[in-house]
Amino acid sequence: MTNAIPPVFALRCQVQQYDWGKLGVDSSVAQYAGYAHGAAVSADQPYAELWMGTHPNAPAIAQAPGHAGVDGRPLGELVTAQPTRLLTDGVASAYHGDLPFLFKVLSIRKALSIQAHPDKVLAAELHARRPDQYRDANHKPEMTIALTDFEAMCGFRPASDIMLNVQAPELVRLVGEDVIKRFCDAANAAEAAYNAEDDANVKRTLSDLFGQLMRSDRDRVEEAVTKLCARFARLPAANVRGSLEETIIRLNGQFPGDIGCLCPLLLNLVQLQPGDALFLSANEPHAYISGDCIECMATSDNVVRAGLTPKFIDVDVLVNMLTYTTRSVEQVKVTPQPWTRALGGAEAIPLAHTAVYDPPIPEFAVARTLLNNASETFAGVQGPSVLIVTHGSGRLSYRTPDGAKSDEELILRAGQVYFIAPDTVITLAGHAIQDEADAFQCYRAYCEV
Repeated sequence: MTNAIPPVFALRCQVQQYDWGKLGVDSSVAQYAGYAHGAAVSADQPYAELWMGTHPNAPAIAQAPGHAGVDGRPLGELVTAQPTRLLTDGVASAYHGDLPFLFKVLSIRKALSIQAHPDKVLAAELHARRPDQYRDANHKPEMTIALTDFEAMCGFRPASDIMLNVQAPELVRLVGEDVIKRFCDAANAAEAAYNAEDDANVKRTLSDLFGQLMRSDRDRVEEAVTKLCARFARLPAANVRGSLEETIIRLNGQFPGDIGCLCPLLLNLVQLQPGDALFLSANEPHAYISGDCIECMATSDNVVRAGLTPKFIDVDVLVNMLTYTTRSVEQVKVTPQPWTRALGGAEAIPLAHTAVYDPPIPEFAVARTLLNNASETFAGVQGPSVLIVTHGSGRLSYRTPDGAKSDEELILRAGQVYFIAPDTVITLAGHAIQDEADAFQCYRAYCEV
């Protein structure tokens, strides 16, 4: 037995069983928990989130048999005890001695709330004002990578799209012609000047429009949603999965008469295929609708909600915090890039089987590796990383930071999660398979300073 922390060790991660989660083995979260740890899966229970990090709401637990001072301890305790070894001095200094990101898997059966995450300034204010609802003072930018076909609302539509959608008579009666006209006048003027997406007047009038909508009387909202859905149900598009009409009708089935059912008129509807990604910056409205995904975020649990939820709603805060930037669907997506972590030469050599999703924030990036009867060796990352196997099976071997090769070779299968210490060289190998659909796949979140 030893107290030394190994460069690579497994994590037992906790499942969150929120009501909106997929049921039983339909949930990737349940599959991973069952495959990796032998957990029993109940067919009628929701399995919504798998948390892989140090957040106190559901901390990961180290699994390192033979290492008495490591095995069974929360990851956060280990990081606090040895920040230089597990974070690097730079990461520890920048992020208060903690892992700067929270890695998750989500499995969504029922839409999540219309929400946004505060920036650091607002997070501190909300935490001081309502610590019962906003339990930390950190911001929460996040990135979503689809594991299955995935649906979301993300950011405000381009102004030209909003102008068309707000002509719906049910919406006009609800919010009033004047507020709609002011927005349309501003958008038309900005479009004539070729500057619709960044125009301050467009943002101001869109804020007025969205605020009027979200603060509408509940009974009038229910009436508007009911009439809109009845009209949409008569249209051919109501039978097309993911269309505006079908999505609003489906949301009304989950949350009858809720204000969030009208939000797709203003917010982008995004359809992701496996491997597609979104980045959700602070103060941008969004909602996940269905599917399974990898999610990575700054370590925080701050959410400001305003619809499609039984939880605490803070409409005024949400309306006042948003940037009201209008963007197309393609502008909210993140395109993976080659990851230049190959050994054997300059760092500019890209890896053959790995790409990285690198959002415009310092807390995290996420690498995706796909292997079929192949292997890939990664230079050491100058910071902490967490890896989850999402498909297939393979092997992991590693070298310690001093260059010594470990005799240990880890057998990998779907659902397993590992912490990888800074400067550790790892090799991943996928097993030979007959069908490409069975290829080894993993995602690795990391931070470098």
